[in-house]
Amino acid sequence: MKVKPAFCKLCQANVKAEADTVNHILHLILTLITFGVWVIVWLVLALKSGWSCVNCGGSKLSRPKIGLKVGKT
Repeated sequence: MKVKPAFCKLCQANVKAEADTVNHILHLILTLITFGVWVIVWLVLALKSGWSCVNCGGSKLSRPKIGLKVGKT
């Protein structure tokens, strides 16, 4: 899991954002084992993954605002 500072538009504060990463090697192996059927699951997981606010779970994030400290709301 990756973590970075960001500004959450829902919390209106600088927060920590986290992203779940997809293990592409594992999914490639599963795709080969299942003769390509697993590629559907792989695509869904890859498209679903992204950055989210650790406080509210929202995905409306931008660069952190200068002068605001990262913390809980």
